[in-house]
Formats: sequence, C-alpha cells, structure tokens
Amino acid sequence: STGHGVRMALKLLVLCLGLVASCAFSLPSRAPLARELAPQRLQTTSAAGQLRPFRQAPLQRAAELSGGKDAGPSLWERYDRQLEKRPIFTKMWTCLVIGAIGDILAQRITTKFVDMDPMRIFQYSVAQFLFLGPSLHYWFNFIDYVGKLPAIAKLKKSVRVLVQTFVDQTVGVVTINGGFFFFFAVLQNTLDGTLFPLTRTLGQGWEKITSLMWVTLLANWRLWPLANWVNFQFVPLKYRVLFSNFVAVFWSIYLSVVMHGKGG
Repeated sequence: STGHGVRMALKLLVLCLGLVASCAFSLPSRAPLARELAPQRLQTTSAAGQLRPFRQAPLQRAAELSGGKDAGPSLWERYDRQLEKRPIFTKMWTCLVIGAIGDILAQRITTKFVDMDPMRIFQYSVAQFLFLGPSLHYWFNFIDYVGKLPAIAKLKKSVRVLVQTFVDQTVGVVTINGGFFFFFAVLQNTLDGTLFPLTRTLGQGWEKITSLMWVTLLANWRLWPLANWVNFQFVPLKYRVLFSNFVAVFWSIYLSVVMHGKGG
C-alpha cells in the first residue's frame, strides 16, 4: 500500500542519513589512512628479506593493537582523541550504543526475548543518538558554566557541586526528559509515516509528558542526584556524558520500559 511504501522510504532515509553522517564525521582523511595501513618496509637487500615486510606487517600491526612492545594508541586513547576532535558526534554515538544496550536488556527483562522488537531498539537508539547526545553535551557545558558564575565560583567546591546538582535535578530533568518525550513522539510518527498533521504528533508528545513526567521524575530522583553529584564532583567535563552513559544503562532500561509500556 502507499502508506507502507512511505513508511519504508522514511526508514531507509533515516538509515542512509545515519550512514552518511558516520562516513562524513568518523572516517579519517585518505592520507592518514594510507599511512596507517601501509606496511612498514624493512631495509634489506636479500630476496627473502624483500618478502618479509609483507608477511610481517600484519603481525606487527596485530601486536601493536594488542598492546605489544611498540603498541600504538589504546582504544581509550583513541576515544579520548575523538572526544577532543569531534566531541558532539562522539557523545552521540556513545549514547546510541548505550541506548541500544539498555533497550535490549529492557526487552530481555520484560519479554524474555520471546517477542524481541528490532524496530523498537532502532527507534530508541536513534532518539538517544539525535536528541540525548547533543542535549547532554550542551547541558553539561551549561552546568559547568553555572559553577563558574562569580557568585557560585567563590563557594567551596562541595557546595558548588551541590548547587550544580540542584540545577541539574530541577531545571535539567524537566527540560531534557520533556524534550525527549516530544522528540520520541515525532520520531515514531515519522518512521510510521504519520507525522502529519503535526498538531496531532505534538499532542501525542504532550500527552506523554502529562502522563509520564511525574513518575519519570520520581524514578529519576532515586538514581540521578547521587550519580550526577559524583559526576560533577570527580569527573572532568569532557567525560561527563560518558559517565552518565554508564549509569544510563540502568536508566535506559527503565525509560525504555516506560516509553513503550510494561512488556513492550
């Protein structure tokens, strides 16, 4: 049917945009890639020696990747480098992976994998990627800015962190969770081909806020005040989204269940 075709086209479009964005932002330039993959030639003149570099290069590279004597950057160092070069995009991908893991675990808990829903995992992961990744990046930057305001910066660090946590757990949780509910409604209707009329989609987002916000906040306050106090107190700014992502494995399980209803 026409509606089914539209839904399939929109789903393919979202997938293609994700692939294009991945290629555009995550791949290195050609020159560094060539230098990375090119085998290192050994200076030798014997016939056997001329063949050795091509046999040894993969083994040498494997040793480097596994932490051998001449190991290159570790996985953590590479992640850290990406945080410096592409902070927003790296945090977006981090949120996508954590969101997928959280929803898979949520379905494992609620359905025992009997009725596994790949589209649900896809929807929730895309919402994490497109909304939560950028939102948390800018929000944590704002919280860091709050801590540097003259009236707050002169306070002891422990008091300053309590102020940051209070702002995060009042303004932040309402803004980010409310935005997530709206975004998720738009995303679901877009993938289903039912985005328009837009007023209906926005109404569905508002209905999710009014029906789920309070129970979500109550659950949020059982976990995130302590988690983000630790985050603001001990974790450097650029790693705060990553720390939140690890805590969010458990939160994603809860939020995914809430967004889709108990039992999927």
